[in-house]
Amino acid sequence: MTAPRGPAVREAETSWRRYGAWALRVTIACPACVGSRLGVSRARSPRRHAPPLPCPLPACPRGGTRPAGGVLEPPRPSEPRPVSIAILADIHSNIEALTAVLDHAKARGATRIVCLGDIIGYGPNPRECLQRLFVSEVAIMGNHEEAVMFYGEDFNPKARASLEWTKDQLNSPEHDRTENYDLWNFLGTMQQVVEDGDIMYTHGSPRVPTREYVVPVDIKNREKIQGIFDLVKRVCFIGHSHIPHVYTSDFKHAAPEALNGAIDLEKLGERKILINTGSVGQPRDGDPRASYCTFDGRIVRFHRVAYDVQSTVDKIYAIERIPNFLADRLLVGR
Repeated sequence: MTAPRGPAVREAETSWRRYGAWALRVTIACPACVGSRLGVSRARSPRRHAPPLPCPLPACPRGGTRPAGGVLEPPRPSEPRPVSIAILADIHSNIEALTAVLDHAKARGATRIVCLGDIIGYGPNPRECLQRLFVSEVAIMGNHEEAVMFYGEDFNPKARASLEWTKDQLNSPEHDRTENYDLWNFLGTMQQVVEDGDIMYTHGSPRVPTREYVVPVDIKNREKIQGIFDLVKRVCFIGHSHIPHVYTSDFKHAAPEALNGAIDLEKLGERKILINTGSVGQPRDGDPRASYCTFDGRIVRFHRVAYDVQSTVDKIYAIERIPNFLADRLLVGR
C-alpha cells in the first residue's frame, strides 16, 4: 500500500524539481549569486550510545573572502573556541568520505557526533557506515532509513535498486546474526526529530521530517518558509537536499562561502535560523568534497573535506545491482 502523500510532501517534491532547474543556472560556490538572496513528530532528549571521541585540538581557521551583503555578518577573529559537536548528514554508505570527515572532526576537537540521517543508501558500504556511527549522541532517521525499514514506494528506479541491495546487505548471512541485529536495532532507535533546548535536529524539515526538501528557491515561497520557522525555537539543523546552505526567518539565505564559512549565532538577534550541513557522502553543490558542520554552542562552521572519491566509485562499479550513475555523480559533486 502506498503511503499517503499530503500537501507538504507534494510541495517538497515540487520544490526539489524547481531547484534542479535553478542549480543548472547558478553555481552555489559563487557567493555573488546567493549572498544577498538570501508537523514535527515527538521530540525526545538526545541519547548517548558510547563515550565521546577524545583528542581536543584547536579549531581550524576560516578561509575565503566575504562579499557585501548576506544573511549574517561572519564572526570576527577571536580566541579559538572549543568545538564540541560534529553535525553530519547524508553519508549514503560512503565509508571513505565518512572516515575522512570523522578524522577531520576529531582533529578539531569534536567530542560529540550528531547524525541527521541517510547514513545508508546509494553507496557500497552501508554496514560499515552504520557501525562507525553507533557512537552518535543523536541519530536522526532519514528517508533512506525509513524506506529500508518501512516503505520506499516513491523512490526512483536507481534509488530503489540501491535500497533493495542495501536491505540484503543488512541481512547478509555472511555476517554473524548478532551483527545484523545490532544494525537493525540501531536503525530502530532513530528518531525523526530531536530537540536539545532551542536547538532542533531533523533530516528534511520540521514539517515533514523525513521527506520535505528545503532548497534555495524556496525562499520565494514565504508561506512554506514561515510554516517551517513556526516550528523552530531558534536553530534547526537539516540535511536531505545535499546542499550546504543557510536560511533565516526574515526570508534571507546564503551559501557558506558568502558567510566566510562560519556563522555567529549571537548575531542573530531575534531571528531564527535553518542550517543545512550539506552531504558527507554525496554532495550535490558542484563540489565533490565531503561537507559537514561543527558547532560549539555559538559558532557554526562549515567544512569541506577531500577523500578518496575514486575508491568509492570503483566499489560501486563493482556492484552490479547499484547503477553506475550513483558512482559517476560523486566525481562531479552533482
